[in-house]
Amino acid sequence: MMSLADPSMALLAAAGGDTVKLFDVSVEAGDPCTLSYTPSPSSLVNSVKWNHTNLVVASAGEDKKISLWRKNGQSMGTIPVAGTDSGDNVEESILAISFSNKGSRYICSGGSGQVVRIWDLQRKRCIKWLKGHTSTITGAMYNCKDEHLASISLNGDLILHNLASGARVAELKDPNQQVI
Repeated sequence: MMSLADPSMALLAAAGGDTVKLFDVSVEAGDPCTLSYTPSPSSLVNSVKWNHTNLVVASAGEDKKISLWRKNGQSMGTIPVAGTDSGDNVEESILAISFSNKGSRYICSGGSGQVVRIWDLQRKRCIKWLKGHTSTITGAMYNCKDEHLASISLNGDLILHNLASGARVAELKDPNQQVI
């Protein structure tokens, strides 16, 4: 039997096709799936991430939006907010999302548009665009202090961004253009 100090740490989020499932990994018998939802029927989900408290899960993919859900199955809406003309519309598939580490107020996204977007979850708006990639972004992650963000792309480029200024701090290019 698995024994965890924090039961919320026993949840695993996974995606296949257009469906996101949450599993309780501490369940030894029976069905460990505690929640199954489809953010946008017929749209592939490319990325699933928990926030820092493991109470909120975000998913994103071919539907060009980030869906937020509480672990109990309650929808918290989408980003960009559906049906608004806020200028935050995403026109590309999202392949990578990542929550900020301190308080999970921010989430970043990247994909076929070659731009990392920083979203403010309280205002439900895009507040920063980090540019520099020349191919599809496949991964993005904040550093532990939320001061920098690293993003990677299909052609093997890794860019380290300063979040305060938006400037590129470092850039590593794979001469063979291999996917990282």
